Amino acid sequence: RGVYCAMGGSTVDGSSWTYVSAAVASSTVASCTMPARGAGMRVVEVAMSKGGEMSRSGKQVEYVSAGSVSSVWPASGVAAGGTTVTLVGSGFVAGRTACKFGSAAAMDATVLSSTEAVCVAPAGARGAVTVEVSAGGVLSTSSKQFTYVSEVVVTSVTPAVGSVEGGSMLTLIAKGVQGASVIWCRFDR
Repeated sequence: RGVYCAMGGSTVDGSSWTYVSAAVASSTVASCTMPARGAGMRVVEVAMSKGGEMSRSGKQVEYVSAGSVSSVWPASGVAAGGTTVTLVGSGFVAGRTACKFGSAAAMDATVLSSTEAVCVAPAGARGAVTVEVSAGGVLSTSSKQFTYVSEVVVTSVTPAVGSVEGGSMLTLIAKGVQGASVIWCRFDR
């Protein structure tokens, strides 16, 4: 004998009521672990025995899928944060999907479709972190990474004048360049 949480079934996925043991904290508080279910709303009730008579509160909890991340672009950005990152995956829901970069707090995503969302990377330490998404606090598992790099700042350019025809060789002095084998120069139009 004990206290049980009774989790409602669904005719959609063919599940029936499930009873799980509850941990009683006080005469008004009990907690239990939600059993696996398909996405959607489920009624949760309390019973004093497994399979026994249940309360009739009609209170519901929602089961959600966290979604998944299949690609991250760009895959790197400055450690100061602020890089706009596009995530491609599945299960993204507007108003419910959040992005999580490593151990940083999750932040709301801008959901463009069920397969594409945009997030702004928070500040982080140099190095790679895992990018995950959550829905309703349920966190995905992902192996996709975002790498924080130092910000590169150009301190001088010589020569300061070049031909409109192009072809002038420039020398740049910059801070934050870290052993990269290829560095690109970008010019305004």
